[in-house]
Amino acid sequence: MLLFFLLVSSYAWSQSKKDSLLTVIESNGFNDSTCNDLIWVYIFNQPDSAIYFGKRGLEWAEATGSQKFIGTIYNRIGVAYDIKSMPDSALFWYNLALKQARNQKNKKTEGGALNNIGLIYWNLGKAEKAIDYYIRSAEIFEEIGNQMGLGNTYNNIALILHEDKQSEKSLRYHRQALQVRKEIDHQYGIAASYANLAQVFLYSKNPDVDSAEHYLNLAIPIKQELNDQYGLARAFHSLSDVYLARGEFDAALESFYRTLRIQKAIGNSEGYAST
Repeated sequence: MLLFFLLVSSYAWSQSKKDSLLTVIESNGFNDSTCNDLIWVYIFNQPDSAIYFGKRGLEWAEATGSQKFIGTIYNRIGVAYDIKSMPDSALFWYNLALKQARNQKNKKTEGGALNNIGLIYWNLGKAEKAIDYYIRSAEIFEEIGNQMGLGNTYNNIALILHEDKQSEKSLRYHRQALQVRKEIDHQYGIAASYANLAQVFLYSKNPDVDSAEHYLNLAIPIKQELNDQYGLARAFHSLSDVYLARGEFDAALESFYRTLRIQKAIGNSEGYAST
């Protein structure tokens, strides 16, 4: 019952936010600021809708000559394609964001685009290229004092170290990311750090299943509250593996089916196939 309440509350909050933004558009007209907000509301649970509103925002910006949020829109459309497991499309939009940010001298968007491009290259198995982008991103975030960007960069470096089987270094960077994210109360980032710490404990040479479960139990309620369906699917998938490691097969299967429903709903074909 508690889980049901959390899910319904999360959905209700998200729907209320969408309704409010759509009401603003009906009353005051469409603009690139409300577009950015709409993209973010939809991005983790309805990425196709995020892409639709992103492209509408670009049309509005072109028609009015507004340049202020174009780089951010490019970046967020890229994230939506990344969530849909379409790396080539994501990379295309991230590179547009990078070019736009440099033209506008927008360091924050430039750092974000570099970070996102690094993540794509990491997912494509090009770790050295990914780290190069991360370092350039971190330098920009340190220069402008962007703690959120710095937390994201630490997080991504930790992911690469984990893949390279350097578990202790990975844990250190994840904890640095978590500390930065807690300082600025970045709930999405905090939940992601908890889930990523669980990944290191679960999928290392000497797994610590109890620690993995502990961090997943910290991550899942936050992801539910934020309606982060993409992150929730990943967390439930990891929780399934916790159950498998303990030989609790019924619980593992139930958790995998829960993962499957979410991945199908958000159109994550790669995650759906894997599960």
